[in-house]
Amino acid sequence: MKVTPRAVKIYKPEVLNCPKCQARLKYNYTISNKVVQFTSGRIFRIKNMGYSCPCCNDGNLYISSTANKLAFKGYTYSVKVMLMIYKMKMEHKSRDLICDQLASKGVEISDRNVDIISNKVKEFVNMDYEKNINDSYILQKEKYGEVRFSVDKVTVDDLAFYILYDFYSGDLLALWICKDLEEAKTYFKKYLTDEVKMIITVRPMFDTYQILKKICPKAKMCSYAKF
Repeated sequence: MKVTPRAVKIYKPEVLNCPKCQARLKYNYTISNKVVQFTSGRIFRIKNMGYSCPCCNDGNLYISSTANKLAFKGYTYSVKVMLMIYKMKMEHKSRDLICDQLASKGVEISDRNVDIISNKVKEFVNMDYEKNINDSYILQKEKYGEVRFSVDKVTVDDLAFYILYDFYSGDLLALWICKDLEEAKTYFKKYLTDEVKMIITVRPMFDTYQILKKICPKAKMCSYAKF
C-alpha cells in the first residue's frame, strides 16, 4: 500500500554542541527519511538529520530525539498508532474491527499489519529493559563521556505508555505501561540515576517534565521540538 505524504518535516539534533569538546556540531547526512501515518490521518515525510563533531572526528553521529520518537525504527506508522493497535488487541478486538476504527481516523492498514504491529509492541513491553538500560549507561559513558536519555509519554485512553530511549543511538530501551504517574515514578526513580546529565522530554507544562526534573535535579532538561 502506497501512501503520499502531505508535507515534509525536517528535524536536527535538539542539542548542537559536542558532549566531549562543546564544539558546534555540523550536518553530516540524513539518518532516516520515511513517510509516517499519524492518528489524525495526516501523512508526513519525516527527515532525521545526522550531525557530527568536526573537531573530535570520532565518527559519532547525533540525531533528533523528536524525529526518533515519532515512529519506531523500521515502521511507518506513528508510535501512537502502534500503541492504539496494541491496546485494542489487549481488549480482544478483532483485526477487522481494529482496521475499521483506524480507517475512521484516516489511517489505512491491512489486517496482517495489525498482527505484526501488535506483536512488535508486545515484544517491546516484555523486553529485558533492565539490561538494556544498564548496557546503555556503560556504552554512553565509554563512547560519549556523558549519559543522556529521551523520555516520551503517549496516552491511549486510560493508559499511559512511558518510553525510554538512548539519546545518542535512538534505541528504545524500555516501554512501560502505567495506570498513573505514581507508577511511572517508580521506574524513573529506579533507573534514572545521578549519572544522567541530560533528559530530552515533553514540554515543561506537562507533569512528566516536572517529575523528571525532581527525580534528576542535576540533569539538564530539554524539550522535544514542536511537531
